[in-house]
Amino acid sequence: MNMKCSRVFKKALPLALLSATFAVVACDFGSESKDSSEEQPVAPENTVEEGSDQPTKTDPVDDDPVAERGSSSSVQSANGSSSSVQSSTPSTTEETGHCFESWLGGNGIARISTGYDAGFNNSGYWYSYSDNEDGGKSSIKWAAEPDEYGGLEPVLEKCGTGLCGTYKLDKGTLDYDPYVAVAFDLAGKDADGRTIPVDASGMGGIAITLSMTHAAILELSMGDEEDAKVDYALPAYDLGKASTGKSAYIPWSKFTQPSWGKVKISTEEAVKKLASVRIKIQAKSGSNGEFNIMKIEAYGRGSHSFCSDYVPPVSSSSIVPKSSSSVVPPSSSSVVPKSSNSLATCDLVTWNGADGFGRIDTGCDAGFDNSGYWYTYNDSLDGGMSIITWAAEPEPDGSLEPVLEKCGTGICGTYKLDKGVLDYDPYVAVGFDLAGKGADGRVIPVDASSMTGIAITFSVTHAAVLELSLGDEMDKKIGYALPAYDMGKSATGKTVDIPWSKFAQPSWAKAAQSISMDEAVKSIASIRVKVQAKSGSTGEFNIMQVGEHGHIGCCGPGY
Repeated sequence: MNMKCSRVFKKALPLALLSATFAVVACDFGSESKDSSEEQPVAPENTVEEGSDQPTKTDPVDDDPVAERGSSSSVQSANGSSSSVQSSTPSTTEETGHCFESWLGGNGIARISTGYDAGFNNSGYWYSYSDNEDGGKSSIKWAAEPDEYGGLEPVLEKCGTGLCGTYKLDKGTLDYDPYVAVAFDLAGKDADGRTIPVDASGMGGIAITLSMTHAAILELSMGDEEDAKVDYALPAYDLGKASTGKSAYIPWSKFTQPSWGKVKISTEEAVKKLASVRIKIQAKSGSNGEFNIMKIEAYGRGSHSFCSDYVPPVSSSSIVPKSSSSVVPPSSSSVVPKSSNSLATCDLVTWNGADGFGRIDTGCDAGFDNSGYWYTYNDSLDGGMSIITWAAEPEPDGSLEPVLEKCGTGICGTYKLDKGVLDYDPYVAVGFDLAGKGADGRVIPVDASSMTGIAITFSVTHAAVLELSLGDEMDKKIGYALPAYDMGKSATGKTVDIPWSKFAQPSWAKAAQSISMDEAVKSIASIRVKVQAKSGSTGEFNIMQVGEHGHIGCCGPGY
């Protein structure tokens, strides 16, 4: 057998910026019970739990957990037509009987059902604001043009998984660092355009899934009058940053005023007159980046909250995320791609985790230089809450080299399966793309028939399958009944060497969704190691080697 050893391969860092579609895999909310027990997702201080990368601490904004102050006078009006505002007096809102319903960006609705609308029917709409009225020149550019009424549904449709766009920070004449923000009002605005404060203490806090290039804070506004009383030293929580997506679960008790604030207010008092919730990015002038807000809900949603009566809407998609393009950003569109027809030969080089590289040399890159990077995905787009926690914090740009260094022999971590509102068993997966993604963010299928199959060395607590994605269009065409191979489980590690002929579609696949393996291998986009089991299951995994069928073992540990 002509064994392959690793040819010279230039190490390239994963791209920090998101694709033109800004679709990033969502990391999920964990256990629904988010009280002060040992299972509380929010660790002391600002530890944040997430899916595709999990920091042990968040990054400060300009060395202060809450960035320098800026007047809230620059808040724009919400995305609701003024002609639809009712003339009635707003009702007094209390926590009893209200519920902040889970919002999923993948559902394409640009309004959150906050449960606190004051009667003007303009609560919960997403909007942006910046430092412009104070002399700054910062701006947000949505991924698509809003509709004629300012509605953001076209943006959500473009992004696919959330509300996304780009930002540019310019301090202009400001004497503090510039900022931009995306926000919504809990009760809406009155006839004079002023935000209406409400008692939101019953929510317990906020849970959010998002991605952003720079560190962001979650800021609580109490309305113009109250914000001015505390000199705009608003309670906030440092979310840190994550180019590939993270989730944070934040009880009200974790929100604090910035250190420069002189006029104090307790968070308990602040949330009893909460007007708006803002995701705010503040950094040095000249900074620019991208963001995607994928999910938001009340922290208290679950058995310890009145919100337990609510069930978030379930995505109508199948049992896998709507688009596999939501996991790794493509490189610059200025690179001229190869056509998929020119990629008839995949010369995959055996990957050994012990070598410390977070990328596989697939030999199939389509020209965008983004193939072979390891990434995670899960069941979040369909309402699941499963998560993967890496053994170490990835680098700021998402690179997994620190994980490989920590694990020593492979890419490893832990997982927790939580079905949320799913009607099937929850799952998590780790995968890579053979050819990468194009300028539009879509994964590129390639003819992998020159390979005879795939070999892998791994360990996992629960049984895992090796799944073949054929690209967004073909996956949807076959009803997401993707060809897969049952690898079983092994706590101590094992190697499986699988020819393409051993892969098969799941038994539930309908006749109209059938595809032969000869046809499937001519259109492989991604290879995924997937763990699916009963809700509440937890375990560990380690992927140590990946190579072509018949080539595993070359250049491995101790070679």
